Amino acid sequence: MGKPHPVGYQHSKQTFHIWTQVRQGEQYDLQDLLDVQRVKDVWMETTAEKFAPGTIRSYLGSLIQFLEFTVSTHWAEDIGETERAISELKRTQKRLHRRSQQRRSEMEVKAVANMVTPEQIVEVINSNYVRAISIRLSKVKTFTDVDVLRRVRNYMMFRIMIDNGQRVGALMGITPQVVSDAEVTQEGAILTVARHKSGYVAPAVLAIMEPLWTMLRNFITGYQGLAGYNPHRMREESIWITLENIDGPVRPLSRQGVY
Repeated sequence: MGKPHPVGYQHSKQTFHIWTQVRQGEQYDLQDLLDVQRVKDVWMETTAEKFAPGTIRSYLGSLIQFLEFTVSTHWAEDIGETERAISELKRTQKRLHRRSQQRRSEMEVKAVANMVTPEQIVEVINSNYVRAISIRLSKVKTFTDVDVLRRVRNYMMFRIMIDNGQRVGALMGITPQVVSDAEVTQEGAILTVARHKSGYVAPAVLAIMEPLWTMLRNFITGYQGLAGYNPHRMREESIWITLENIDGPVRPLSRQGVY
């Protein structure tokens, strides 16, 4: 059985989060989700300080889609009541739009102020730090030091994102299978990543030129020889890994671990 679609999984997780907060008994009663005032008073009030307006709108959107599903499948016991709840949730979601746009503008201003400049990128690429990594990855060699592995991993992720102008999601979607299926040329390789946030619209295409392509393959081979690497468990996981000690279990790096 394959992994759930990331968008569907996100909707179900967000709906379940709201449901857990507003339920009034031990059981999950659909009626609890139709009490929009309770959703506002109990869930929105407790999350207002923790979630940005755009995140709250996203959660409400997931709840709306779930309720619309109960109507279309006739799972809802009272169609009229459910449709009224959907309309009220949509109005609540719409009222958050201006706050969401303001928050987005504030974040963009902050991001621009902290943006890495082209000069800083060139400085990193030409540094002794990167030269040492390039030498380390010029041939296949099993890693013997966790800190070295992390530095190499972080540099490879940095270079692929910078070279392709891609976000973390596309990068995290690179699995051993994606690497195996790469379109290899004399200049490097083209990777097609279907499993990312907007993969349902179109796959992400990553170009990894030489010598970075050889470095990437040597990086992967370098940790696949570790005692804690399980090829069967990691087959469908991201190639970006983490571990506590060199002899410990190898686990996929979480998206939160990237930031």
